[in-house]
Amino acid sequence: MGRVLDLMDGLRESGHSRAEIDAALADLACMTRVSTTTDEPVSARAAALPVAPVDVTAPSVYVITEVDGRDRWVAITEWSWRTVPTYPMTGNQGIATWFSSGVNPIVQVVHHSGHTSQFPGVSREDASDLNNHGVSFLMAPRTSATDLNVARGMSSLVFEGRDGCADPTVTSSYSHSFGSTSISAIDISADGQEVHWTGEDGRAQSTGPATRVAGVCS
Repeated sequence: MGRVLDLMDGLRESGHSRAEIDAALADLACMTRVSTTTDEPVSARAAALPVAPVDVTAPSVYVITEVDGRDRWVAITEWSWRTVPTYPMTGNQGIATWFSSGVNPIVQVVHHSGHTSQFPGVSREDASDLNNHGVSFLMAPRTSATDLNVARGMSSLVFEGRDGCADPTVTSSYSHSFGSTSISAIDISADGQEVHWTGEDGRAQSTGPATRVAGVCS
């Protein structure tokens, strides 16, 4: 999965459109997009926080393969900082993706980099939380005068269906801590995400549009 994210990152950085990226994924990785965006309200918990200066996409869900007669999908979310922050960032940053109905997770990868070559792309599989409702990752920020090592990135979860058939919605959110505040964990549940902040100040969050996937069957 890390190679797929590297491919997407390179195409995105080169200015390719979403349709061109999808065509390349279909040709090179046999990935077919099956998700559509939907209007889901932002949770009251997220709405109570300042909005982070980060653009978060609706998760893109693709069918990728069949294993032992069962389809496998992957949900990929992209984020990008609009501007590099001028204030110190010492606390963890978080990216989380959650499903409205249960899935069986197979493998998870987060890939992040800077806007420039100062911070090359890094891929990791060590999730903060991983269960039947999604995945979260924590990332330690590093900054320079002009760039940030988590300035852009992608989170992915390969999964199978669970407990019959469902048409789940999938949502992702970027949690931003700064100043003396950090994030110790992000728990995923049927209700969404719960971010464990270490302080009351220095908190912001950006939640992307939801995606609906039809016919996720076990």
